[in-house]
Amino acid sequence: MAETHRLPRHPLPAPQRVVSSVRARLARPQIAPEDADRVLRRFGVVDAGRPRNLPLAWRNEIAIVDSSLGRTVLKRYRPNTERDAIVHEHSILDRLAETDVPATRPIRTPGGDSVVECHGRLHALYHFEPGRHFVSRLVSHRTRRALEWHAGALLGRFHRALADFTPAGEHHLGFAPGGARRHDASWCEGAVSALAETPATHDREAEADEAWLRSRASSIVDGVARLAPVVEQANLHTSVIHGDYGTHNLLFRADGTGLVHDLELARVDWPVLDVAMALLRLRPELRSVFLEAYRTTTAIPDADLELLDVVTRYHLLTGAVRVWEAFGRTGNADRLAKARSRVEQEAALSGIAPLTEGTRS
Repeated sequence: MAETHRLPRHPLPAPQRVVSSVRARLARPQIAPEDADRVLRRFGVVDAGRPRNLPLAWRNEIAIVDSSLGRTVLKRYRPNTERDAIVHEHSILDRLAETDVPATRPIRTPGGDSVVECHGRLHALYHFEPGRHFVSRLVSHRTRRALEWHAGALLGRFHRALADFTPAGEHHLGFAPGGARRHDASWCEGAVSALAETPATHDREAEADEAWLRSRASSIVDGVARLAPVVEQANLHTSVIHGDYGTHNLLFRADGTGLVHDLELARVDWPVLDVAMALLRLRPELRSVFLEAYRTTTAIPDADLELLDVVTRYHLLTGAVRVWEAFGRTGNADRLAKARSRVEQEAALSGIAPLTEGTRS
């Protein structure tokens, strides 16, 4: 049964959220006022106010700016972000707007561009969307169930709207334009082999994680090799996915309706992956709520959902290799802990109930 009750107007924030909000308000703007003004003028915006940091933003620098267009959200992307990836994201957001799926909406310059460069960094401007995040909020179990119901139903709408849609630009994850999977079993085997030849990290805190991964390199590759044929022969449905779906990337209005944002990881892939990643974050009793709601709106074949557990394990292991390989390229030792965590998650799945247990309709 749908969880349709209204959400609390002022859910209590957890202590860490209060601290984060206060720090964001008191800190100097991450995007300097003169830079914000320069970028907004490129978008044809005048009379812009002073930018204010957006709390809980961590991947990019994000500010709220009041201007002649009303309240807007200015986003400065990380230095290594490719323009093609932002164009890819914005084309998906445009498609969602055409199909009336609630999502953030990019603003374009008078010339039609949605990406502006300033001091070597890429920027985008979005309409401000009213709503509340429920991340780090203290809510009742009933409210949490309602949130996951709305999240599941919205993901189904998201997938249905993007079925057979081909985005502009390109993303480095998922499937390449020619239809080949970028990080398949063969790629994983080659990446792990190369990592075995790279010098060990000099980060003392990360040494243990790297040693742990190296000691399990063969079992990781073997695990991917065992799962790959099952996934590849299943002929899973392929279309645009969100890539990091969950209530942490949704805004909720008072009536419970949700709005999707943060599509930086959106790409052409298996939609069942979105479901798998969302369920991994949930307790078993909430998984059934999410999946039941998703089944009411999605066009994904039931056969794909039957393979949730296999797809989840395949995703965790290939994702671990991808993150580990990123450490080899960037030297960012934090990637080692993430890679290890994904391998440990996959190992734990073999000892617990399937993600879909208790969710059959």
